[in-house]
Amino acid sequence: MEPKRVKNGKQIIINIESLETRVAVLRDGELDNFKIERASKEHIVGSIFKGRVQNLEDGLQAAFVDIGMKKNAFIHYWDMIPEDVARLEAEEGVPASRRRTKKKKWEPGEMAKKVPVGSEIIVQVTKGPIGTKGPRITANISMPGRFLVMLPGCKLKGISRKIEDKKERQRLKKVLKSLPIPENMGLIVRTAGIGARKDSFVRDVKALMSIWEEIESGIKNKSAPCCLYHEPDLAVRTVRDALTEEVKSIVLDSRETCEHVKEVVGRLSRRAKNKVKLYTGNRPIFEHYGIAQRLESVFRRKVNLK
Repeated sequence: MEPKRVKNGKQIIINIESLETRVAVLRDGELDNFKIERASKEHIVGSIFKGRVQNLEDGLQAAFVDIGMKKNAFIHYWDMIPEDVARLEAEEGVPASRRRTKKKKWEPGEMAKKVPVGSEIIVQVTKGPIGTKGPRITANISMPGRFLVMLPGCKLKGISRKIEDKKERQRLKKVLKSLPIPENMGLIVRTAGIGARKDSFVRDVKALMSIWEEIESGIKNKSAPCCLYHEPDLAVRTVRDALTEEVKSIVLDSRETCEHVKEVVGRLSRRAKNKVKLYTGNRPIFEHYGIAQRLESVFRRKVNLK
């Protein structure tokens, strides 16, 4: 029996092909979001590396770091020394124009005393390489889970500014204080955490801590440059970031990927595992759900608006 179209709520449709993965999010039956990832292009945004500082450019207020890729990665000085308040505000969703923290201007030679050339640094990719430019990186590590974002090396805890209900914010603050995490670990509650029970947050923390423990092991035992953590593929990232109570079903046309996504979803929420379904119809999955037609109309030279 084929998975049905959903008229109320969200539905995630994933098309897996040898050359690319396409993900469409339907809201109330209408196309709400569309993403594509090509197999030939390695996705490194969000991945964590142990790098080695190659040179410091005081004029640019930036450094170049070898993370094991063809081009050295670029990092601003203010992204090399993590600042708790700035990280918290960025993850909470505070617009840059309203942030309280000011970017420090480093004097010539000042950064060299803190992070000299040749020293190792743990960084996360924020922007992939483009043309002749290497990737953009930061030392402000953040690890997203289903309900939480974990901030290693940060002591602060916060709640997404998008959660506006005062009673819910108070409840979530109490939940945050009770979660079992080390002192040097910050947490941000994502919007998906609205209405979630405490045991769901505890499960999320355990999953994130398990990943961080593997990263810490790599920090101790691997030599730079090396990759400590690789962000999952588009299918898994979408499910991890978009899976809320609003999502009624996740439909894939690849049996192998479907089983993998089920495993990932099972770790996030046992109940949500039943939402993952395999599409086995004769028509291409995007045609069956009317996505191909919608995409075609969007990319026409002439688009009729209401």
